[in-house]
Amino acid sequence: MPTDPDDVVKQAIEQALAIEDPATRGRTITRVLKAVEDDPRLKDARATDIRELRKNHTLKEVAALVELSIGRVDQIAKGTVTGRRRVKKAAPEAAPE
Repeated sequence: MPTDPDDVVKQAIEQALAIEDPATRGRTITRVLKAVEDDPRLKDARATDIRELRKNHTLKEVAALVELSIGRVDQIAKGTVTGRRRVKKAAPEAAPE
């Protein structure tokens, strides 16, 4: 099992791309993209790791280790990250007759 972060991601991508049936490949890619975006386990694990690293490292050091900005590491460590917000566009109102 790969342990290099880039290898783990590449392996998942390659497995999805290797699927021959276009419908199955399309569904798989959609699920992978959605899972990565929506799976709270990934965010929780990253937050736990960052808090653990903060015990022995500066914000700047942790930011370099996890390849995030210092500000983002600080937000995650403090638990103030709420995630990206998607604003839904309001449905256009029907024109008066």
